[in-house]
This record gives sequence, C-alpha cells and structure tokens, in this order.
Amino acid sequence: MLFMTEENAKQNKKERTVRATKYVLSMTGRILLELMELYEDYAYLYSHRFNDDRTIREARYDHDAYERFENERMRKQAIKRLRESKYIKMRKEGDRVVMALTKNGKIKALQMLIRISKDVYSDDKVCLVSFDFPEAARVARNNFRLFLKEAGFGYVQGSVWSIKKDVSRAVNELVRLLKIGRWVKIFIVIE
Repeated sequence: MLFMTEENAKQNKKERTVRATKYVLSMTGRILLELMELYEDYAYLYSHRFNDDRTIREARYDHDAYERFENERMRKQAIKRLRESKYIKMRKEGDRVVMALTKNGKIKALQMLIRISKDVYSDDKVCLVSFDFPEAARVARNNFRLFLKEAGFGYVQGSVWSIKKDVSRAVNELVRLLKIGRWVKIFIVIE
C-alpha cells in the first residue's frame, strides 16, 4: 500500500487543478472559435445575401458562387463609374434598362480600342498620322499628341507619328468624333 505525504497530496491536487484549468480554457477557446466562425458566417450571409438551399458554410466556401458575386459587383461598380463619368446614359424601356454610349463614351472607347489593339500589319505597312493644328487650338494639339504617344505611336518628325498596328479606321473615327479632321490626315504607307 502506498502512502501519500502531505506534500505529495498538495502537488497532486495542484496538477489536477492545472489540468482542469487547461481543459476549461481549451473548451472555452474552442467555443469562442466556434462562435467566431458562426459570427463570420452570419456576417458573410448578411453581406452577400445568399437565398438558396445551401448551408451558410457551403455558400461561403463555394468559389463559383463567390466568383459570380464578385463579377456582378465589379460590373455594377464599372457601370456606376461610367455613368458618373458621363460615358454612358441609361434609360428604361418597359422592364429593361438600356445603356448607350454618349459622345464622350464613344471617344473614350475608341481611344481604348486603339491603345489595346493587337492587329499588327503583316507586311511593311504602317499607319501614319500627320497633323497641323493652328496655334489657337494648342490645347487640342497637345491632347492629341499625348494620346498618340500613350497609344503607342512613335514620333517620326514634326507633327508626324506612326504605328505598325492596323488602327487607321479607329483613328479616323476618333478624328471624326473630335471634329479635328481638317487638321489631321491618316495614311497607310509602305516602309
């Protein structure tokens, strides 16, 4: 038979108390983590408005649903920015909403189209843009020159710029919309 001394009994009691405290703390920690996850699930459900039969957890971790939601959100933000910039106008026709480009929207779209175009001439052709703005239209000249530079046109000499991309139609339409056709000429030339 084993006898415990008073010191051993105190040590044993202390160890049991520490183990019980750790267990309670670990249980409290687990409950807190579960509550935190439930709170996050609730916040996610509230902010994303999932109204289908999936559990919150399934909806939260469904990547496709998240992608669809994000794409729709970004699309709505883009439309809002376009309306605020007055690049599009919206009107209601029956139960549909119809969007249309404004003149400024068409100009911006053409500028973007020219900048991102990947249609390169296969032979030795280049699109050449020559302009001669009067001094009274200095701001228009500087803006047009800046646009050509940002669009990838290279400086040839004076007011002559060139690019190897097939953008002559888009540049021609841009010139028409900006009403600067009397000062700008577009050529397709062979190098």
